Amino acid sequence: MKTPKALIIIKDNVEVFPDALSHLNDPWQLEKISSKDFKKRINGFRILNSLWKYDLVELMVYKNQLLFKPFLIALSIYLVGKTARIRDRENHIEHINLAALIQKLWSYATEILYRPFLLNKIQKQIKVLEAITKNKNRNQKQELHKNQIDIGPKDVGRTDVGPKDLGPTDLGPRTNRPRTNRPHTSEKNNQFVYLRANLWFGMISGGSIAHTSGVLNGFLNYFKNPIFISTDKIPKIHPHIKPNIIEPKPFFANSGMDLWELSFNDYFFNKADTIIKSKGEIAFIYQRYCINHFSGIRLSQKYKVPLILEYNGPEVWKRKKWSDNSKYPQISESIEMLNLHYADIIVVVSDVLKEELLSRGIEEHKILVNPNGVDPTEFSPDNPENEKSKNDIKSKYQLDQKQVIGFIGTFGQWHGVVEMAKAIVLFYDQYPQQFPKTKFLLIGDGVLFQEVRSIIQNSNYKDNVILTGMIPQQESPKYLSCCDIFLSPHVRNSDGSKFFGSPTKLFEYMALGKAIIASDIEQLSDILKHKKTAYLVKSGDSHALAKAIQDVLIDDNLRVELGLNARKEALEKYTWEKHVERIVRFMGSKKFISLHSR
Repeated sequence: MKTPKALIIIKDNVEVFPDALSHLNDPWQLEKISSKDFKKRINGFRILNSLWKYDLVELMVYKNQLLFKPFLIALSIYLVGKTARIRDRENHIEHINLAALIQKLWSYATEILYRPFLLNKIQKQIKVLEAITKNKNRNQKQELHKNQIDIGPKDVGRTDVGPKDLGPTDLGPRTNRPRTNRPHTSEKNNQFVYLRANLWFGMISGGSIAHTSGVLNGFLNYFKNPIFISTDKIPKIHPHIKPNIIEPKPFFANSGMDLWELSFNDYFFNKADTIIKSKGEIAFIYQRYCINHFSGIRLSQKYKVPLILEYNGPEVWKRKKWSDNSKYPQISESIEMLNLHYADIIVVVSDVLKEELLSRGIEEHKILVNPNGVDPTEFSPDNPENEKSKNDIKSKYQLDQKQVIGFIGTFGQWHGVVEMAKAIVLFYDQYPQQFPKTKFLLIGDGVLFQEVRSIIQNSNYKDNVILTGMIPQQESPKYLSCCDIFLSPHVRNSDGSKFFGSPTKLFEYMALGKAIIASDIEQLSDILKHKKTAYLVKSGDSHALAKAIQDVLIDDNLRVELGLNARKEALEKYTWEKHVERIVRFMGSKKFISLHSR
């Protein structure tokens, strides 16, 4: 009897969930691939080679109703499998047959018919909000002039805030910490709104996860009741913070990411408005800026509270450069500028981003430069949970008795991971004596993961490089604790523009007290000092990176000194508590909240 063949397609982060394939055991002949590999396999006429090739095709997703481009995806798996279905992590199953395809096609056609109406509505809303923003800024300027408020650059956006300014550092659990001189908010400011409207789902790790949880948890030192409104749950949020989830409707999910995001504005605004009404008075709205979204402006206007905008980069520029989802760049650009001009405070993570905003006409007095941070108790060389898990991880990947060089990230275009992979090959080519003594632990997944894997697999050293794939955020400190040296090989953007990021991995590395090898570039150069807190190398130079790995490996004293100095620096300046305190002080200086000292 012929063994039935099943193709399992894993989309997003589904494979990290337990028992994802437990329903398919013998006698199935299983083939498992990622959704990215499946897309390559069926691209163009290549799909003809796979027509009804499998007895079963099953696409595993985070949530069925949050699937992007559902008609095209359903059609693809329908053409490849005699039986096709979509299963999410909650075990909801959608069978893809001819009737289901017709229904999805009808939805797609309806979206096309409604597209002009949506775009016309969005453009009208933008014009109204632009007029509101101009009037608001005119009134603010008049008020500033009347009160003769000094808004010069001397004290605005400071990033050189250390222990002298902010009090004792964060050294342990909250119950055991020494008293600090951080400011305190008045009782009337006991709650605020945090908005996260990105259409990113099922994320389990990455810089955005660390930043969101770090900022939200940090605000608990000042506000009793944060109102967290998000499109999805976020790992590592304090249990006291209960997320209010607003999931988008699937309408316009077939039409491209731009239209799906634009159509989400009204729905998100109405749902968020209902949530806020039920909670009572709020002090301000803090929004993690996301492309094509302006509900934060509308809510700020309605509730007459300040809008604090967290701006992590030029999202319209990124979409144009790094994806094929930029269909309405002029509308996206208008919304981005609208957010920037309306916001009362803009928190950016680097000086490069501040320069970019100034070049776009944003007023300097409302920009706060505030690098990312770390939880120094979780990412600590003395954390017993990390030590407990370290031995199991080392045993799993055969890292015992090895010096381990580590990297963690989402393998993005700015991470320098391709240059890192080439450096690993060069390192073993040039220093073969290190082959039996060392291993590389590369943690994460992302856009350039396949290219990195290809470089490693086509070398003679693939057994010495561990590619773990994506791991949950809470596992990160445990995996990183296995390493002796960390790599942060960031590069400038492909068009030559400056690196504008503030890598959360950098502060996690520093807090763990291990030696760091990093690119001598933008914020990394500002925070790290060569041969004091890190070993800096020329960005994008694989040969220099390979040599640096060897230099740090053979110098035990240097490794120890770099690690100790880096952790000390992280504790003094770059914890999430310090990060949030800078935001609170900045808001207090603008009189948006009332502060007092105990």
